[in-house]
Amino acid sequence: MTRWGVTKMLAKHVQSLRRRDPGYAAGVTVTPHVIRRTRAMHLLEAGVNLIYIRDLLGHADVSTTEIYARANAEANEKPSRAPTSRSPRAPTQLDSRPGPPRMARPRLR
Repeated sequence: MTRWGVTKMLAKHVQSLRRRDPGYAAGVTVTPHVIRRTRAMHLLEAGVNLIYIRDLLGHADVSTTEIYARANAEANEKPSRAPTSRSPRAPTQLDSRPGPPRMARPRLR
């Protein structure tokens, strides 16, 4: 199957989804490359090392993959949504449990 064949199949499925749910990915052109970039960003947000993401994407140099890290850092600086007017929930016993350790993300300048 060619790149164009995959693109055509994806477009057909997105069109089918949008017929059922007109708000699905509104204003976004869904392409295989968009799915590829989205997967890379999700891996980065999950704390996966840039070297592994580079290998998955097939980049020759990690500096190409660092573009995703910079985009992720910029997205994290912006507020994701406005504060809600809901009252804070009461703390539970589960809130005092320590969570699993998180991997530190590399800071890029």
